[in-house]
Amino acid sequence: MRVLKITFGQNAISLQKFENEYEFYEYLEACDSSLLLSYNEDYADTYDAITLHSEEKFSIGMKYDWHGLQSNILMLPKNQKIVCSFENEIVCVDCAAKVVDFRHSLNSLIFSIIHVEQWSLIIIIYELGVFVIDEKGQKI
Repeated sequence: MRVLKITFGQNAISLQKFENEYEFYEYLEACDSSLLLSYNEDYADTYDAITLHSEEKFSIGMKYDWHGLQSNILMLPKNQKIVCSFENEIVCVDCAAKVVDFRHSLNSLIFSIIHVEQWSLIIIIYELGVFVIDEKGQKI
């Protein structure tokens, strides 16, 4: 398992990459609460986790088939949300409620996500073009 931990104020976020499915599930079970996001589970070979460390340990697990692109993570601290992308999926997790706020499946792999805070927009750059949504997940 590889870990990167970022501390800000009294909170921290860590990013983990697991070598196998067993370690991945063992880690998620050890957290106070967790949410599993997956795509193409039958062919999954990549196991990542985003963990928020505050009063409790909340982890977002991502299980998918890696195609050479790194997953993207966009934090929306004002809304207590995390937007992440893996494969062709863009998913927003409400960290306060610990639920998926919205999810979009695009028809090709996602390269990058960009937040335009002044207009409350999220721009997703993927193989076939650009996809734009607002912070509530509504397509523009």
